[in-house]
Amino acid sequence: MKSFSAIAVGAVIVAAWLGAPQGAGAFYADGTYMVHGTGQSTCREWLIDRRIGDAGAWQLQQWVLGYVTAYNEFVRGPADIIDGLQAEGLFSWFDAHCGTNQTDVLSSAIRTLISERLAASGG
Repeated sequence: MKSFSAIAVGAVIVAAWLGAPQGAGAFYADGTYMVHGTGQSTCREWLIDRRIGDAGAWQLQQWVLGYVTAYNEFVRGPADIIDGLQAEGLFSWFDAHCGTNQTDVLSSAIRTLISERLAASGG
C-alpha cells in the first residue's frame, strides 16, 4: 500500500506542477522568437516577386496578411493595426520599406510597420 501512496503523491505533485501558471514562453531569453516559413524571406525577394507578379508574390503577401491578422487577434490594442491601409496600402508600405532595406527579412519589416503604426496611434 505504501507504493500506491507514493505514486499518488508523486502524481499530485506532477499534476500541480503542470497546472501551475507558466510565464509567457513565446520568446527566447534574449527577446527574440522563432520565425517560420515565408517570414524569413528578404525584402529583396519581396521586391523581385512583386515585380514579377507570380505566385511567389502572392505567397509573401498572404504571409504578411496572416501576420497582421494574428497580431490583431492576439495583441490587445487597436482592433486593426493597419486600419485605413487595406491590403494594397500594406503592400505599398512593404514596397517602399523594402526598397531601402533590401536585406531586412519580412518578419523584421512587419515589426517595423507595427511599431510605426503604434507610435502614430499613441500606443
